[in-house]
Amino acid sequence: MTYDKWFCIEQPDININGAFAVLELCKEGATIPFISRYRKEKTGNLNEVEIQKIIDSKEKWDKIITRQSFIIDAIEKQNKL
Repeated sequence: MTYDKWFCIEQPDININGAFAVLELCKEGATIPFISRYRKEKTGNLNEVEIQKIIDSKEKWDKIITRQSFIIDAIEKQNKL
């Protein structure tokens, strides 16, 4: 499963394009208040709560992928995969 499919299931009320815009702005160092006030045209008028949900969801996704990699590595080391 890809992040965008997972995100649409996890946060169906938030536009995926706005979510990608928020994540890109965060990579550039923008803060949540800055994004919600001054980058509304890029995010589709997302508010601070929605922006925080996007950031939290990305962190959750990253943890899931890290855990998945760890589990697969452990299974491969046991030659059971």
